[in-house]
Amino acid sequence: MKKGIIAAVAAAVLISGGALMVSANDRDDRAARENVIAGKDIGLENEAAQKDIITKEEAKKIAGQETGGKVEEAELEMDKNNRVYEVETKKGEYEYEVHVAADSGKVIRTEKDRDDDRFDDDRHDDDDDDHDDDDD
Repeated sequence: MKKGIIAAVAAAVLISGGALMVSANDRDDRAARENVIAGKDIGLENEAAQKDIITKEEAKKIAGQETGGKVEEAELEMDKNNRVYEVETKKGEYEYEVHVAADSGKVIRTEKDRDDDRFDDDRHDDDDDDHDDDDD
């Protein structure tokens, strides 16, 4: 009888220990995926490990050449399990978002938007609430 109880307790300990190990591994895998998405994995931080992708500076140069604009920002992102630099440029009244494949340097797509700050709907609003705009 004692042997049966000891065996049951030992089995329960082994099973719960295995579940804790699986849980810890899942947590580590999730953290690793989040780091890759955020660009914090060792492959992005370590120059020697980056040989399989272009640098951020190269992506900026490619995007600048693509739009003829000034580069304002660049970030390494994950897009459908592929590393992609999203580079924002500006030329005249237009803003561009250029997606550059990190592994090949090819431009995947370019989005063009009008920099419409000067067309803001509230540009004529009276900010002075104490001033009466009516001449009555």
